[in-house]
Amino acid sequence: MPGFPITYSWAAPLQKLGLIDYEKTKYYRFAAADAQGNVYLFAKEGNVLAGWNPRTQLHELAMPPFHIRTGGRDCIVAVQADGGLYVCQRNSQNHAGFPLKLSDNLASPAYLQEGPDFASTRLVLLSQRGDLIKVNFNGQVVEREPFGPDGYFQLCPDQVGQRGWVIARQQGERLTIFNQQGQPLFNHPWPDAALKNVQYFNFGTNLALVAVTDPTSKTVRLFYPNGDEATPKPLPNQQPVAIIYNDMAEEFEIYTTSGLELQKWKLGRD
Repeated sequence: MPGFPITYSWAAPLQKLGLIDYEKTKYYRFAAADAQGNVYLFAKEGNVLAGWNPRTQLHELAMPPFHIRTGGRDCIVAVQADGGLYVCQRNSQNHAGFPLKLSDNLASPAYLQEGPDFASTRLVLLSQRGDLIKVNFNGQVVEREPFGPDGYFQLCPDQVGQRGWVIARQQGERLTIFNQQGQPLFNHPWPDAALKNVQYFNFGTNLALVAVTDPTSKTVRLFYPNGDEATPKPLPNQQPVAIIYNDMAEEFEIYTTSGLELQKWKLGRD
């Protein structure tokens, strides 16, 4: 892209990157967070914006910073892995009710339930111990329910069109995927107990994929919601994947990373 690459002096290694488009005009803002949780916001041309150089946080983020407009007000949301929640204005100042500190560690992204105002717009979060928590944009915890028994839990929001989420529970060497109602979709054994990165992609019309990246084998396995594997063998991969569905060709385009390479795979619809 014109003007890139650009080199910055980060306070710590860059860890998360989000894309913001306030007016849906493709005049993008890039929201970057380093390993300490500091958030930088810079314009499409690469210049860092006032108040965001950086906006200092206290802990690493559980997901990239993101933007939503609700009740006519812009909100930039930062979810920390230690349970700290920030909802900021465009000038980096906190909205009323934030920051909010939950007494739970979060190991996965939040799901956004959009509403017409701050009271009805909610973040759905899942603690590592399995508590499902809903927080509105007034900074109020409006619901909390224990999801399940022992294990390590992840909330896996749909990364295509915000069509819900699935929940992953890892118990030792076994990984179980649940739907929103708490019903198990499938479970699989693994050779080791290393924590897996689980992603959910819902393309509608009963077409979805669950991607499980294994840090030990440095591979990703792709599953349909019934537990069938979508590929004959795992794909080499070390980071979260990106998946696009091509309606015309009826095939998935899967983007993985291996070492310093970005790889693109094509997979026909089953």
